[in-house]
Amino acid sequence: MLWCVAAILAVAFWSTSASAQQVITLDDAVRLAVASNHDLAASKLEVERSDARVKEAWGSALPHLDFGGSYTRALKKPVFFLPDFENPGSGVVTPIEIGSDHAFNLGFNANQILFNATVFIGVGAAKTYSQGARELFRAKTAETVTNARKAFFGVLVAREVKDLVPEYLAACRERDIFQVRIIHGKGIGTLRRMVVSTLEKLISVESFRTEEDAGGWGATIVLLKKK
Repeated sequence: MLWCVAAILAVAFWSTSASAQQVITLDDAVRLAVASNHDLAASKLEVERSDARVKEAWGSALPHLDFGGSYTRALKKPVFFLPDFENPGSGVVTPIEIGSDHAFNLGFNANQILFNATVFIGVGAAKTYSQGARELFRAKTAETVTNARKAFFGVLVAREVKDLVPEYLAACRERDIFQVRIIHGKGIGTLRRMVVSTLEKLISVESFRTEEDAGGWGATIVLLKKK
């Protein structure tokens, strides 16, 4: 991510069109790095997900309310036939309808868990996970800001290389010094790449190579053409 920020800053600083040149401040570079860091975005989403898990865990301890209802429309009510109790042998029956044309039924149920060890253990675990996710997000943010600042200042220094390196090598040739060691440091390689790009364009340079020293400062050995 750091080299990506440095590349973006370099494009902004060395725009080929002076009228359309974009000026990026340190605050702009930090905002750009934070906005374009995919790891940071993923870490932020993890924080949101962990917060949702905490709410979900608490949801198991909240009251549960159930509502229910029904409606019945009777197109034809049931009919019972009653015999003639005064004269049972007459065979006469009397039809009687029961029920109603419209029927409503409503139900309500409330349930509250007074104590459940599993619920409280789950809430505690979810909170611990949430705190860890937040700490990781803060660490990622601090790392991104630090890398953006390093890249910003690295680009500022690299801007001067285009003028300083040719002047320095010209002064060495004037004093008959034909082997030069340019220390640019290791870092993210922005300054080294700018040194190499500058050396490739100088006709006074015979050859150059990167000094192979893992424990050193990071340098390039330059051989100059003799006059």
